[in-house]
Amino acid sequence: MLIIDVFILFYLTSAQPKAKLTAGPTTIPVGGSVTLSCSVEPSAGWKYRWFRKTKIIPEVQLTDEENRDINVKQGGIYRCVGVRGKTNFHSVVSDEVNITIRFSNEVVVTRPNWPHIFSGETITLTCEVQGGETTEWTCEWRRDEKTVARRNDKDWTVSVSESSSGDYMCQCRRRDDWYSVTKWSEKVPVSVSAQPKAKLTAGPTKIPVGGSVTLSCSVEPSTGWKYRWLRRTSDTPEVQLTDEENRDINVKQGGIYRCVGERGKTNFHSVVSDEVNITIRLSTPGSSSSPVLMIVGPVSGILLVLLLVLLWYYRLSKDLRWPGWKLLRSRFRVNNGFNKNEADDSSSPLHGDDHIYESVNFSEPSGNGFKPRDVTYSLIELKNFGKDSTPNEPAEGAVYHCLEPGMEGRGSPGAKEAAVYSEINSGPENNNTM
Repeated sequence: MLIIDVFILFYLTSAQPKAKLTAGPTTIPVGGSVTLSCSVEPSAGWKYRWFRKTKIIPEVQLTDEENRDINVKQGGIYRCVGVRGKTNFHSVVSDEVNITIRFSNEVVVTRPNWPHIFSGETITLTCEVQGGETTEWTCEWRRDEKTVARRNDKDWTVSVSESSSGDYMCQCRRRDDWYSVTKWSEKVPVSVSAQPKAKLTAGPTKIPVGGSVTLSCSVEPSTGWKYRWLRRTSDTPEVQLTDEENRDINVKQGGIYRCVGERGKTNFHSVVSDEVNITIRLSTPGSSSSPVLMIVGPVSGILLVLLLVLLWYYRLSKDLRWPGWKLLRSRFRVNNGFNKNEADDSSSPLHGDDHIYESVNFSEPSGNGFKPRDVTYSLIELKNFGKDSTPNEPAEGAVYHCLEPGMEGRGSPGAKEAAVYSEINSGPENNNTM
C-alpha cells in the first residue's frame, strides 16, 4: 500500500507543470521599470504569484500582483508560480532570475577646476547621476581599475599625495536596492604635484621718502590663489598684514616681507616665500621724487645770477663816479658849437668822425644843495702818444680837464683817435663859451 501511494505522488508531481519566468531589457533609466513575464504551458486560466529576495532580504511575495506580466523598478532575485482553480492548484515554482537593473543615466565625475593639484591639498570628487538627484546612492570609486573607496554620498573628499595620481571612475547603486546600479563613468585623470613654493618679487627695494614700492606674490603654475602677507622688523615679531589678499600690494614701510598662497575651502597653503628686505632711503637733490628740491635748485641759481649782476652793476657805478662830479654821457654831433640830433649828420662839421661828448657840471654849495652855473663846452681830443712822444702845446684859450686813468677807451671801440667834448659849468667868473 505504501508503495502505491509513493507511485501516485510521483506521477502527480511529474505531471505538474512548471512556471517559466522571462525578463525584458534590464538597462533602464532611473525611475523606469523592467517587465517580467511568467507562464505555465500548455495551459490556460492561470493566475500568478511573484516572489522577490536579495542577498540581505529574505524572499517575500509581492502583494497585489497576479498578472502574467509585471513591471518592477528594483533589481533582485525573482521567482513566480502559477495558481488556478478553486483549490488554488499551483504549478511548480519557476527558476530564479537575477534581475540587475542598470540605469542608463550618464555618470559624471567632477573635480576642482585647477590645472594642477598639489600634494597635501584636499579635493572633492563628485559622482553625479544625471536625472537621479532625488535618489539616495552608494557610490564606488576606482583608481586605475582598483576600488579605493565606497561612500554613501555622491561626493568624495580626500587629501591627496603624489601617489594619488591616476584615472578615477565611479559607479552608484541605489541605497535601498543593491541590484539597481548605474553604469561606470568615464575616466577622469587627476595629477598631483609636490607642494609649490610662493615667489615674492619687488621692483626697487628702497622706498623714497613719501613714496611706496610694489610687491608681487605668485604660485606657479596654478590658479585660484589668495595671498597672505607677513611683515617683521629687527625690533618687532612677524605679523600678518590684515585686509591684504591680493597678488600685488603697495607698501610704504620698510621691513622684512614674506608671502604665502592659499586656496580651496580647507585653505591649503603653499610653502612660504623667501624674505625680501625693504628699506627707506632719502632722495638725492636731483631725484625726480623730490619736487621741493627740484624747485629750490633753479630758484637758487636765478638768485645767484641776479646777485652777480647787481654786484657787477655796483662795481661799474663805483668806477664811473667822480667825487663832486655828475657824469651824464650821451652821443651828439656838433655844428658850430651847438648840440644837434644825430639825424642831422649832414650839417655837422665833424661828419664821419666818432666823438664822445660829456657834460660836466661844476657846482657850488647853495643852501642845502648845489646850484649849477653857466655852461662851457670844451673839445678834448685824445691822441695816442708814443712812448717818447710829447703832446702838443695847448692852444690859446683852450680849457682841458684832466681825465682820470681808465677814462681812455670811452669812445668808439677800435677808433685810433677820439674826440671828447665836456660841458663845463664854471664859476661866475667865467662865462665864455669855447
